[in-house]
Amino acid sequence: MGMTEPLPTVHVDLEPGWRGGQRQVFLLCAGLARRGHPVALVGRRRSELTRRAAEAGVEVVETPVSGGLDPRAVRVLVDTVRRRRPAVVGLHSSRSHNVGMMARILLGRDRPLFVVTRRVDFPPGRDLLNRVKYRRGADGYIAISRAVEQELLGAGIPPERIRIVHSGVEPPVVPPESRRELREALDIPQEAPVLGVVAALTDHKGHRYLLDAMPRVLGAFPNAVLLLAGDGELREELETQTAELGLAGAVRFLGYRNDVPRILGALDLFIMPSRLEGLGTSVVDAMLAGVPVVATSAGGLPELIENGVTGLLAEPRSPESLAARILEVMGNTGLRQRIAERALQVARERFTADAMVEGTLRAYGRLLNRPERR
Repeated sequence: MGMTEPLPTVHVDLEPGWRGGQRQVFLLCAGLARRGHPVALVGRRRSELTRRAAEAGVEVVETPVSGGLDPRAVRVLVDTVRRRRPAVVGLHSSRSHNVGMMARILLGRDRPLFVVTRRVDFPPGRDLLNRVKYRRGADGYIAISRAVEQELLGAGIPPERIRIVHSGVEPPVVPPESRRELREALDIPQEAPVLGVVAALTDHKGHRYLLDAMPRVLGAFPNAVLLLAGDGELREELETQTAELGLAGAVRFLGYRNDVPRILGALDLFIMPSRLEGLGTSVVDAMLAGVPVVATSAGGLPELIENGVTGLLAEPRSPESLAARILEVMGNTGLRQRIAERALQVARERFTADAMVEGTLRAYGRLLNRPERR
């Protein structure tokens, strides 16, 4: 159950792109607004997040942003807080935390609760700025997994200032003909096993380990095809690796896609080969689409995937382990169907956008009601 009284909030995400974190901020703001809670979003001027939020009816305040601590963004946030008088300011990225820390100082004692949502499972930096940010730059923290909570505890954040709220997504609507249509569009035989990843092409997502695993997979399934949906700074490097491994005919780089449900509908297996992962909402998308999953045990992924029950877990950074798990699932139709059905059930119960919004409201309420806040 959520809070019964309206809870006014202001949220800050100053990132330029549209990735998992921005999607979560959008779903949170839209979900709060639908529940009757006054909400405003401070975002980067002309970003995809501010565009989508405005279209969903969320009040948007845009600001120019340059570097990690733009005084213009600080001023916009201070002015927005003074005008809106929220109970909570939610900070949703490292850059937003920088700006929020300065706004919190400028607002003085008469200020709302500042809560940082941390989505990555690596330690905060040890430099002076990060030490100040994490010790004195916020009133509370939301961790999207137990793995992220452990990193915050390791940075010296008292446990009573941390709450865990798993990320959640809207169940994807998979077009009924997506399997046939996407395979035709990509010139993939209808009978070919199709594996896929939906993730930015960045180092921590671990695509290179999956590419190294593919020769063994193709040894057992010579007509298998791997789809990589997403773009990023490693695309050229990964394309070079693909060519060097002789995989050019078996691996397709799809780039950024806005039709992820259609891609999921064409897959026989979803793979998340991350070496670091806060939680992994694209895995939840696959679970809700009924696609069996092989993931690594990095970060928060074991909180989504119970090995052998809702998917299979491989060792991070291990092409051999990834290949073994992929072959185990691909070679066993009963296992594939069983883990997909159970994953769908678990995702519907625990990892929806509604569950995330309700969990965030509970976390804000508990942080507001800590004894030292009264």
